[in-house]
Amino acid sequence: MRRIALAMLLVFAAGCAAHDPAAVVTGPELGALSTARHVVRITQSADGPRYTIETKDGEVIAAERTWDELRAEHPTIVDALDGATARPLDASVFGLDR
Repeated sequence: MRRIALAMLLVFAAGCAAHDPAAVVTGPELGALSTARHVVRITQSADGPRYTIETKDGEVIAAERTWDELRAEHPTIVDALDGATARPLDASVFGLDR
């Protein structure tokens, strides 16, 4: 029940924020990634980075999400950006896992 209420609140907040793009950014902007049709703005929050997806026309379609939330809600956009994001290295890259 809590998850449904939280999801509804997030949808409502994203809808409200879409009318005022300045209301979407809550922390310092760290950067942005672009596709042909979307811009993903990355901001810092106390809980780590948050991502906001906007169309090229400025319409906010997802606000202040974690990367995992974006992947669940907008997998096509995340797949397009996936190659442009850094990943943690593991020891096998350097042959240190042996």
